[in-house]
Amino acid sequence: MHLSLLGTTEIQNFFAETFGGNAWLATILISMVPLIELKGGIIFGQSPDFFAEPLTKTQAFACGIIAGAIVSVVLTFLLKPIFARLKRTKLLKKLALRIEKSFKRKADKIDGKNGKKTALGKMVGIFIFTALPFPFTGVWTGTAIAVFLDLKWWQCLISTVAGNIVAGLIITLLSWVLSGWLNIAFFVILGLAALVLIFMIAKMVADSIKEKSAQQTEDGQPEPDNTNTQE
Repeated sequence: MHLSLLGTTEIQNFFAETFGGNAWLATILISMVPLIELKGGIIFGQSPDFFAEPLTKTQAFACGIIAGAIVSVVLTFLLKPIFARLKRTKLLKKLALRIEKSFKRKADKIDGKNGKKTALGKMVGIFIFTALPFPFTGVWTGTAIAVFLDLKWWQCLISTVAGNIVAGLIITLLSWVLSGWLNIAFFVILGLAALVLIFMIAKMVADSIKEKSAQQTEDGQPEPDNTNTQE
């Protein structure tokens, strides 16, 4: 039993034309998309509304883990160089600094007040963060935090992949419970991802406006008069 929604036929046709109906490839690519990740990928790959031959739960789970591992490896080695490059451009410098600041703030929370956690303690923190299948958590953010915690590449990979496995098991169990409404669940995840993206953009814009307003206030203040009035 499964329920069809408006647009599922178009999506099925799109993936059939793009990937030849290859549910494995499509599920891996969907699971690599930020905010969606395996939370949506595992459910997506199993839906008979999107594929004539959908994946089994085990196959969809494997696709999600493979996708997360690829993302983690790429970000571990390229995230800081990418930020360094973006900060040298006029157009994207402020955006890069803002995102980098956000990751560093999250890293500081995991590292604790004294900032003296061992590498193992940091890895446990990243594991727990990545294992929770919420819109703000996942391999993308988890790996970025691990990078700014200065963990070694293998420590980043172990902690994020292990966390992703736990998140994948939770989502796989959820897909079993919602086996008749997989396409609905996928669209709900898409909607949540869109809302999170809108919220993040709105917050960045609001923070930027506040910073400009504060800067203008500082620039508009008269300079203190240091003239000695005493003769």
